[in-house]
Amino acid sequence: MIASALVAAFFDMDGTLFRSTILHHYALVATYRMPSWRRALWTGAFLPWVPYFWLLDRLDRGRMNRAFYRRYRGRGVGPARRAVREAWGSFWAPRLVGPSVRRLQEHQAAGHRTVLVTGSPEFVAQAVAERLEIGTVLAARLEEHGGRFTGRLLGSPLSGEAKAQAVWQLARQEGIDLSRSYAYGDSVADLAMLELVGHPVAVSPSRRLRKIAQVRGWPILEANGE
Repeated sequence: MIASALVAAFFDMDGTLFRSTILHHYALVATYRMPSWRRALWTGAFLPWVPYFWLLDRLDRGRMNRAFYRRYRGRGVGPARRAVREAWGSFWAPRLVGPSVRRLQEHQAAGHRTVLVTGSPEFVAQAVAERLEIGTVLAARLEEHGGRFTGRLLGSPLSGEAKAQAVWQLARQEGIDLSRSYAYGDSVADLAMLELVGHPVAVSPSRRLRKIAQVRGWPILEANGE
């Protein structure tokens, strides 16, 4: 790899480092410490909503994020954080994307700054970043009041241009050379971020991102290369 000074590696989370989505995170929090029979009932009630959020995501991921995060309204912040942290072995570790994690470790060994950039909630991203020793987290922030989530998203959903803007601002503040830096993403929601850096990598990309990567000659990292 290239010299480490002022070089960063930006990683999307869901679909890039983990086989997960914001729906998985919510289910993890919502069913925290539920007995198996209650978890089964909850899952049965939640599943009919999945096609709706899938369609909304296809139309506008930012809009989908705002709509979905309303489901956190009234949930305790403390239990949510505990659920995410306690589920590393049962939930997170089995969903790791091996090739992406190995790239992450290579960047860390080279002394590059590693950054997690995700539209997922900050309390989720921070927990997994600590496990993976990722130094910086850029993530969606959910409003809290009285120890509970209000269901409101603070600021813009971190997707598309907003994700790229967050990366650009961090680079400007920290003196990161984007032309020498790397970015990893799996969908067109990561495209603007990938376009910012000198070394973009598409990870098991969606059909649209794969076509773009192929036209532009970007490396494609396949998750099935484990």
